[in-house]
Amino acid sequence: MGLDMYLMSAPKINGMNLEEVLLTNGRFHKLKDGDELYERVKPYIKHFEEYGHSWSSF
Repeated sequence: MGLDMYLMSAPKINGMNLEEVLLTNGRFHKLKDGDELYERVKPYIKHFEEYGHSWSSF
């Protein structure tokens, strides 16, 4: 019997609740520079590289 535990973090963005932040992160690839939502989350965007792949998230 295993008890798996996961830890997740999300930034606190004024005017957005946790569900909205997570949904935005899932749709991040559809956001474009200049969109209102993109501009709201832009300061929280982080760029990652691992095993020859790169991606952006927050």
